[in-house]
Amino acid sequence: MREDLDASSEFNSLTLLYFLNRWRKPMASVLVLALVASFVFSSPWFIKPMFKSVVIMYPVSTSGISKVLLNEANTPQQDVMEFGAEEQTEQMIQILNSNLIRDKVISKYDLMKHYGIEKSSRRALTRLYDEYTANIEFRRTENMAIKITVYDADPVVAANIANDISMLYDSTKTFMQHERAQQAYHIVESEYLKLQSEIKAMEDSLTELRKLGVYDYETQSEMMNPSNPSSS
Repeated sequence: MREDLDASSEFNSLTLLYFLNRWRKPMASVLVLALVASFVFSSPWFIKPMFKSVVIMYPVSTSGISKVLLNEANTPQQDVMEFGAEEQTEQMIQILNSNLIRDKVISKYDLMKHYGIEKSSRRALTRLYDEYTANIEFRRTENMAIKITVYDADPVVAANIANDISMLYDSTKTFMQHERAQQAYHIVESEYLKLQSEIKAMEDSLTELRKLGVYDYETQSEMMNPSNPSSS
């Protein structure tokens, strides 16, 4: 039985060697073609290499410096220079993802043309925004920082966009805060004007009473009240 197994194993080995020897040239040709194809299709002529640029930003706490320095309550003092917590980090991501920053970057670098998108093509804006989202991302790190990552076929463009976004953050945040302050101002102004109108109406009523000879309103109103015992 053992001799039969040895003979079978030897036969299989010889068969394999015979097969490899017979088909060595076609197999070698296929291997060479596969290597050439992998080199060609992975070259820059078919796949553009993407360069990555990274900027790290740390949000600062929004607590006012005067509030920290003039803290009269018996509460733990806050560090004036401390970085922001989770709330500030999330706010920062929202601002970085805002249409204001996106549209400024798209306009400055003419990304529609840069990404090879025809303006007259169907869904051109959708494709542009998809490319922007795919190539520019904002992530929160473990240290509550924001990591801005930009991918582009041009390393200089990638670096410039990343730096510009980091610089646009402050001006965009200031603009948004100004807009909210303006809205709050208009609400307060509207309430103030409403109150002023009510006060004027009351003053007009008092003026009419003075014309009728009523000056000491409380005393005279009590005297004129029939139910008041002192008036009898």
